[in-house]
Amino acid sequence: MSTESHDPTKDTDLWLEDGNIVIVAQDAAFRVHRGLLSRHSEVFGGLFALAQPDAQDAVELCDGCPVVRIPDSAHDFRHLLHALYDGLSSMESVEEPTKYSMYAALARLGDKYGLPHIFTAAIKWLSTIFTDTYTAWHDLWTEHGNTIQIMSDRGVNPFEAANLFRITGQERMRPTALFMCSQLDVPVLLEGLPRADGLVEVLSRDDLQRCLEARIRFTAEMTTFLHVFYFVHTARSATSCPRLGSCAQAFAPEREAHRSYTLGANKSYYQNPFKISISMCWKITDSKCLSGALCELCATHLLELAQDLARSHWDALPVIMGLEDCNYSWEKAPVSVS
Repeated sequence: MSTESHDPTKDTDLWLEDGNIVIVAQDAAFRVHRGLLSRHSEVFGGLFALAQPDAQDAVELCDGCPVVRIPDSAHDFRHLLHALYDGLSSMESVEEPTKYSMYAALARLGDKYGLPHIFTAAIKWLSTIFTDTYTAWHDLWTEHGNTIQIMSDRGVNPFEAANLFRITGQERMRPTALFMCSQLDVPVLLEGLPRADGLVEVLSRDDLQRCLEARIRFTAEMTTFLHVFYFVHTARSATSCPRLGSCAQAFAPEREAHRSYTLGANKSYYQNPFKISISMCWKITDSKCLSGALCELCATHLLELAQDLARSHWDALPVIMGLEDCNYSWEKAPVSVS
């Protein structure tokens, strides 16, 4: 016995006239080939076995084809079908701001449906953002500047990423994902962020606690660093300063501004050692040195302090984010990144 279904909307790209099964995700219907999907995934094969026309139970039909309904979003499943039919190489032509959501979907469904080649390729791309390599992490912050800009430029949802990596066991990618989450305002941390398919991702209770505790630590450490940097290190010249101590006046305006700025501190700035490090390096090299306010000796000393801020926090990032018990080897920062 069978019943005809007319509810779902046929997908314009993936309604194949010679297809022999209809997969419905949310309100979108995809007419595809049972054999092709079963060849790639035993999970699909099991699903399709339940939709045999000669089964005892009633089988839902659409245009004469058996219908299988899945709980995945149309957004996610559409990307998966394109990867299976068009190949992973075709995904590279997708516009940059939408690549993240596409690869997150492929990682999610690649894991669910037992498609290791798709899952591996998706995780590889996601690791270019949520990296375990200091040089790539440093370059990301140098290019984009802050968390909101990364989210905007790359279309990133750090909550989605943190949950995805936790569920799929990508422990090496969790520290950077949770760090990015910790940089968002507390109301956002509590309420979560919507994915490209509309589902709101919220952190697990344990990960939320990790982020809130990390924020407290970052705020304390960054406030201390900036105070010491401005009022101790830049307030005196290097021992062999050829300018007889005049370099100590190079940061006098910043010291005064910092004194008042701290009272109404920009919270996101005071919680991000990587942003502060890059900002300080730029100020030393592109502002103070070029203007002649700092000699090369004093600039080198201050650059080392600013660079070490980022390096030391990278090395400790798994511990700071409460992931010290995870079983992996965290790559240390190189001695110097200019």
